[in-house]
Amino acid sequence: MVVIADTRLIERRLETLRTRRDRLAAPPGARAALPDWAAETLVALGMTRGEIATADAEAAARPAPATTAGELADTDAAIEALEEGLLARRDRSPDALYALGEIALARLKRSTAIDPADVAYDAGQARAVALFEQVVRGLADLARADCRRTG
Repeated sequence: MVVIADTRLIERRLETLRTRRDRLAAPPGARAALPDWAAETLVALGMTRGEIATADAEAAARPAPATTAGELADTDAAIEALEEGLLARRDRSPDALYALGEIALARLKRSTAIDPADVAYDAGQARAVALFEQVVRGLADLARADCRRTG
C-alpha cells in the first residue's frame, strides 16, 4: 500500500512541476483572462463588471516576474528525476501501472496536437493518443477491481 501512496504523491508532484514549467516557459505577459466563474464570484461579493474588467486589465499589464533559464532547467531536471524514479521502481500493481499510464498519457497529450483545427494535427498521432487513453481507462478499471478485492 505504501508504494501506491508514493506513486500517487509522485504523480501529483509531477503535475505541479509541469504546471510550474508551463508558467515559466510562457512568454512574458501571457496570462489567461479571468474565468467566468471567478468573475461571477466577484460580482456576488459586490464588485461591478467594470471594476472587474479594470482590475483584470491592470493585472495583465503588470510585468510578469523574470524567470531565469536556471529555474526552467531545475524544473525540467526535477520532472525528469521523478519520472526516472518511477521507472526504476518496477512496480507492477494495477494502481501503479494506472498511475504510470496517466503520467505517460499527460506527457503524450502535451506534445501531440489532438485538435483537428490545429495546424500540427496528425490523424495517426491523434489515433495513438485515443488508443492510449483507452488503455489507461482499462488500467483504471483494473486498479479499482484490485482495490475492491484487497480492500
